[in-house]
Amino acid sequence: MAFLKAIELRGFKTFARPTEILLVPGVTVIIGPNGSGKSNLADAVLWALGEQSPSALRGKGMQDVLFAGSKGHQPSAAAEVNLLFDNSQGEFPGGYQEVQITRRVLREGASEYFINGSACRLLDLQELCAAVGLGREMHSVISQGKVDELLSSSPAARRALVEEAAGLSLYKKRRDRAQAKMSRVRQDLERVGDVERELRTTLRPLKQQASAAQKHLELSEAAAECQALLALRTVSGLLEESGALEEARERLLQARARNERELESLRGRRAEEEAAFARALADREERAAAFHRAQADAQRLEQRLSQARQRYARLEAEAERMRRRREASEAERAQAQARLDAVAGLPALSEGRLGVVRRAAAALAAQLEERRPLLQQLDAGEESRKDAILELESRRSRDRQRLEMLRREREEMGRRRQAAAARGAEAADTLRGLAEQRAEAEEDRAAAAAAAAAAAAAARGAAGELAGVRTKVSQAAAALRGEQEVVSSLEGRLRVLEGVLHRRDGLPVAAAALLQARPGARLLVELLQVLPGYEQAVAAALGPLADAVVLEEEADVRVLAGAAGPLETISTGRSAEVDVGKVGAGGQDGAGRAGGFPVTLWDVISAPAGVITCLRRLLPPTTLVESLESWEREWGPPPGDGRLVSSGGEVVTYGLHAARRLSVGPEAIMRAKRETVECRAALEEAQAAVAEATERLVLLEQTAAHAQAEREERERAATEARRAVARLQEAESVLRSRFDQAQQAGVAAQGEAERLGEAQHGLQQEEGELEATLRDSEGGLSAEREALRGAREEQEQLRRQMAFLQCKASQAAVLEVRLREQSRARRQELDFVTRQAEAADAALARLRPREAAVAALLPEVGVLVQVTEALAVYAAGAVRHLEGKADASRQTSAQFGEVLRELADREAGLQREFATTGEELAETQVRLAHLADRLQQEEERLEELKRRHLSPRSVTLEAALEGEAEQLAARLQDLLDKKERLGPVNPLADRECREVSERLALISEQRRDLEGSLAELTKVIDDLQRHIATVFASFFEEVRVSFREMVSVLFPGARGELRLEETKPADGADAEEGAEEDVAPGGRCAPILGINLQIKLPHKAPRTLTLLSGGEKALTAIAFLFALFLAKPCPFYILDEVEAALDNHNIGRFLSLLTRYQERTQFLVVTHQRRTMEIADTLYGVTMGEDGVSRVLSRRLRRPDGAVRQASS
Repeated sequence: MAFLKAIELRGFKTFARPTEILLVPGVTVIIGPNGSGKSNLADAVLWALGEQSPSALRGKGMQDVLFAGSKGHQPSAAAEVNLLFDNSQGEFPGGYQEVQITRRVLREGASEYFINGSACRLLDLQELCAAVGLGREMHSVISQGKVDELLSSSPAARRALVEEAAGLSLYKKRRDRAQAKMSRVRQDLERVGDVERELRTTLRPLKQQASAAQKHLELSEAAAECQALLALRTVSGLLEESGALEEARERLLQARARNERELESLRGRRAEEEAAFARALADREERAAAFHRAQADAQRLEQRLSQARQRYARLEAEAERMRRRREASEAERAQAQARLDAVAGLPALSEGRLGVVRRAAAALAAQLEERRPLLQQLDAGEESRKDAILELESRRSRDRQRLEMLRREREEMGRRRQAAAARGAEAADTLRGLAEQRAEAEEDRAAAAAAAAAAAAAARGAAGELAGVRTKVSQAAAALRGEQEVVSSLEGRLRVLEGVLHRRDGLPVAAAALLQARPGARLLVELLQVLPGYEQAVAAALGPLADAVVLEEEADVRVLAGAAGPLETISTGRSAEVDVGKVGAGGQDGAGRAGGFPVTLWDVISAPAGVITCLRRLLPPTTLVESLESWEREWGPPPGDGRLVSSGGEVVTYGLHAARRLSVGPEAIMRAKRETVECRAALEEAQAAVAEATERLVLLEQTAAHAQAEREERERAATEARRAVARLQEAESVLRSRFDQAQQAGVAAQGEAERLGEAQHGLQQEEGELEATLRDSEGGLSAEREALRGAREEQEQLRRQMAFLQCKASQAAVLEVRLREQSRARRQELDFVTRQAEAADAALARLRPREAAVAALLPEVGVLVQVTEALAVYAAGAVRHLEGKADASRQTSAQFGEVLRELADREAGLQREFATTGEELAETQVRLAHLADRLQQEEERLEELKRRHLSPRSVTLEAALEGEAEQLAARLQDLLDKKERLGPVNPLADRECREVSERLALISEQRRDLEGSLAELTKVIDDLQRHIATVFASFFEEVRVSFREMVSVLFPGARGELRLEETKPADGADAEEGAEEDVAPGGRCAPILGINLQIKLPHKAPRTLTLLSGGEKALTAIAFLFALFLAKPCPFYILDEVEAALDNHNIGRFLSLLTRYQERTQFLVVTHQRRTMEIADTLYGVTMGEDGVSRVLSRRLRRPDGAVRQASS
């Protein structure tokens, strides 16, 4: 079962601060002092669920729900209430686990509704709530005072509560919407029926107009055919005249074609020469590029040759050094071998000489060790000086190569600078020539542009004139349509009036029978001519004679009366018959003067003389007045010897007021007769206006055709002028492009010359710097070489000293060994010398492979040097060769330039000849253009005829030349006369007839659709009504059984019954309370079966509900509510102090119901009773401080696990 999980309030009534109340299934009790705001919680729930009545919220207006402000608190700008429902059982539609309903209202705006945060309509909210039984009546919220209201409400209101609890609110809303839609469909059906009848009435005269328009169209087609034949004859003559001019034009065209061919041939040759010139230029640029590339390759080869030579020199020096080191190692090996031999042959010395020899050996060893580091230092200095010498030699070689390259580059830049200066001078000459040609072209273009502007202005003027004429044509066409509509309206009005005269509405049966029996008979009112405005007064003055019949010959009145039936007198409504004899030959009588009142009867009518004579005999003197009151004011009482008749038809005869005549037939006939004459006169004027408008429209269309032809001619002239301007602009653009190219070439040549000059100057400076660097390198190299020679001499001297000392030391060692220990000293000396020998051998073993590798690499590097020298020589030869080819290309380009200048001169001569021929051709074409314009006008006239008519489309030239032009003209005039005699027609009648027919068919289809919709809606309403009745009957039976049970529980021994009773349909306030009428099939209101409560208390006589005590009323209302709950529970029930009138005993019964059913739904009880607080699962307290703001405290009193929790918010 769904239940209410939380209520959140913001700015609602006294809850100024955001307040959240968390709820759980079971019984929640809300307590607090009076006026603290407890009932505002129930109002908040009602308001959030869509309550629209301020009185239900205990307010005068919907703005009362906003917090009004208090001490220390500003009024709330908005009020908002959120209701959060648990929907884990899926009772709310939509499939959400939780459903949040939000209503928000601003102080200056209407309410906003949200479902789960999404905006929605009130209708959507009501349908969502109706699905779980929370309908408009809100039977689940019992506010203060609603107990008495429930019992005092009408049976229909109680039925509405039961229907809401049954979930029928949604179906009733659907039924109401279907009924409202059915009412709108019925209104639409009536409106469509009126439109259909009106269209059928309009369609008949349109068909007649369409027939006349078809005859007019046939005459127009025949006339158009004659006009087309005449136009073809004119076209034939113009074609013959233009033939001779065409031959002359052909001759000029052939001459111009020859000129063009020569010019084209010359241009082709010039293009070939320009292409060859371009190829020569490309070849020159390519050869120059090849020359520069070869020159760069040669320079790179020179650098590589220098590097190879440097590497060869380093390898030679390395080989020499290896050789010297090998020789030194071999010398050391030889010395060691010599010492070894000497040691081996030394004789044994005495012990006395041992000390001397030992001291001498130690001194020699010390001297040797002192000189060894110096030797190593000299060796290292020698290697570093050799490296420095090699580096200086490499730098010198690079500087020499760079110096040579700079000299060659400087010379090349000097040649290129001279060439750039020559190109700049040539470009300046070309620029001056192009400037002159450009000035001439600008003058020609300006003249052509002025001519084009004049032609364009003329074309715009013609277009403006054409637009004005077309506007007049549109206005004339609109005027014609307006006049035609007036004619159509007058013709319809005339037909209506003639129908009135023909039907003679309101004529007595006897008079109608007499008119039918006697063909020559006529009504008296048809013979009378009455001044406008006096018809009603004249009809009243005639009295019964207004229905009289006038015969052209004498007849027996009794015979006529027998044939026509009984004739009644005026007092009984009898029709009077007048036989005046022969009146056909009588003349007109009566003054017929127009004026105001009073006047005599004879002043306002006229008729044949015989009729006037009879009327004078039959009628008393009669005066027509505006009103009897005005007569009495001006003239006093009515005269006793005559009659007064007012303009409204009141008659006073001989001073007595007679009855006012009620018949309007004669008056209508007289008015219709007068209006028929006026309508015919107006129709003739309107038809004349239509003819005049048609003639004016034709003239304007002809003027528009001439304006169109003039506009096209001027547009053609403007187009030719624009083309001439375009050609001149193109030529000017070509000259401008050539001028810009020449200018750019001159600027580029000048810039290149300046750049080359600057580069040449920079190369000179760099060359000087390199020469200074080279001199420094030569000096440094000499100094290093001198230092190397000195170091080598010092090293050689040191080595000799060390060799001598080593020799002496060896001798001393040998002597010592011999002296100390002959055999052991000899062996030690031998080992020492052997180690020295092995060391020398190892050094030789290391030096010999390296020396061999250097020796093997040296020839290869020599070969590389030779190859590089050969390539450098070849590259220098290639550079010279390519330089010669580049010079030849420059000479070839100069020759091509001379040839192109000669071809340009020849082309200019041919162009002048071509221009002369073109002028002659233009004169011929102008003459042809005049003929072509005339021919085009005739052809356009013919095309216009073919466009507007069908018959000219099939005429041929042979048919036009067969007859005589005079016969065609005569036939054309005859057709035009017939067309004029036909009169104005409605050319749009056929289209209007089709449109009205189509609209009539559409309206008929709409009527059928509306009838089908009405039937479907009736069926839907009947189905909904049956469903509501079926569900209500079933639910009501459950509620009735539950009510009996609840009454027996709350009133032991009592009986309660719910009955359906027929009541009157609710209106007024009851309708506002929600009582709705049942609708029978077909939309008729059926009697309402309301619900009446009956209760029989034990030991008491039956009494009405209003006589029950307060507690009995409360228990009865609780029984009714719990009966609804047992039949179909709602998610929650709010009971606001419903047990206030109960005593402790009855409170116990009420609380037993809450305890029994708390597992099936959720109860929120607002109370002051302590016993009610004791059964609460959750207890909320509402307090209000001095600031007038409500505050909520909560306490969980009981949980399933027995724990107790207390919290406040």
